[in-house]
Amino acid sequence: MSYEDFTEVYERSLQELRTQLTSLNLSEDKVESLLAPTLEVLNKELEALSPTFNAWLNYSKSCDGHSKHQVSGALNYFSGELIKQKQLINADWPNNQELTNTINKVIQDIDKSCLLELNIPNKYMRSTILLPLVTAWLSSQPSHIALYTDTYDDQRDVMRLIRLKNFRKELSHQKIAIYEVTKFAPSWYQYSYEVAFSWFSYCHNNNK
Repeated sequence: MSYEDFTEVYERSLQELRTQLTSLNLSEDKVESLLAPTLEVLNKELEALSPTFNAWLNYSKSCDGHSKHQVSGALNYFSGELIKQKQLINADWPNNQELTNTINKVIQDIDKSCLLELNIPNKYMRSTILLPLVTAWLSSQPSHIALYTDTYDDQRDVMRLIRLKNFRKELSHQKIAIYEVTKFAPSWYQYSYEVAFSWFSYCHNNNK
């Protein structure tokens, strides 16, 4: 979905809303006055979203293709928006130390060329912001040697697969802590997971 597609949906929805208000037999001036406050807010949001849509959602059309810097920037933007939103309501962030320890171990196993660079202003936010990245990376990794590399090193790849199995096992024992994170910001989590999974799958396929 491009920014142009997004604005087209926005304009169509706006027209449908105008039609519904018109059916209430209100004057045109009254309809516009009712819409004005909402339109002002939405237009500002569209203006703020424009660079993100252009830079991220259209990135696949760029001759540069996938860029770690670009993907990291998109995730940092939306994490930043999440932080602002939660700070406004003084939200208590999920902060399970056992989950954080597991996340730290997984992060250390991700190849540096694929590891996304995320800005985390406070330690207590670490498990929340990094969880979708970690689960996406584990999901993108094969569980069978034959799928791992074209020319694999038997000992190296066996050890790597054992580590992946252990990471997955550790996370499976922390379902409550994971649920608390996903419940904390479900839409943000799903978006971050999908973006990270797409990146790790691309990075794995182009670096194996």
